[in-house]
Amino acid sequence: MVDIASSHSIFTFMDGSSGYNQIKMAPKDEKFTVFRTPIGVFYYKVMSFGLKNAGATYQRAVTVIFDEFIHEQVECYVDDLVEFYFDGASSIKSLRPYETPVVRVGLGLVFVSLEGHTLRYSYSLSGPHTNNEAEYEALIVGLELAIQMSIVRVKIFGDSQLIINQVAGIFKVLKPELLPYHNKTMELLCLIPEVTLVRVPRSENGRADALAKFAKDLADPTGNPVSVVVQYRQALCPADLSSPGQTLTV
Repeated sequence: MVDIASSHSIFTFMDGSSGYNQIKMAPKDEKFTVFRTPIGVFYYKVMSFGLKNAGATYQRAVTVIFDEFIHEQVECYVDDLVEFYFDGASSIKSLRPYETPVVRVGLGLVFVSLEGHTLRYSYSLSGPHTNNEAEYEALIVGLELAIQMSIVRVKIFGDSQLIINQVAGIFKVLKPELLPYHNKTMELLCLIPEVTLVRVPRSENGRADALAKFAKDLADPTGNPVSVVVQYRQALCPADLSSPGQTLTV
């Protein structure tokens, strides 16, 4: 933003943060904002701070409003950093016993907002891909999602030293089969104003890794979506493990 403003002789700044309360909620979604107070139960009719995707919604709104002036007389910027973690997994396995092994590829993505809201995505890919190609695929899908959500500041975490360093320009892309992936990644990165790349150990990328393995190992061979609900359950206590009529001695 400083670089953009520096080329002009006159600069005026409008703090539009209060504009959040001018974006009306969709009537069918108002019930999801219900909150309780000592004097009654209330719900929001306009978007409030802290709602998931509020920043992206506001960014899209002001972009539409000032469409013809963007990058000419007006720059719209929402200060909302988002983190996303990506991982790709590829292996050769049989879908069923006694069947010919096939290459199975999964992608895992985790988006985390400043408020701590988390979005999880898991994809299964068709066709054979190497682990490095799967990593690039995961990064590309994550960037496409970030652009769709109008995210303007993103910090990207991945555990592939090769991919992170190639995108950062530290390593050269020596394998021809990875060059199209690298070019596509750089093209998408140009559409996000501020991007930071961080290489993390695999132990710190566990959620994205788990989603990638889930997509790789549990995908429906017919291509239909697979839904999984993770529920919490109280662990069994010693009384639950004892047989009826049996006295448990501890």
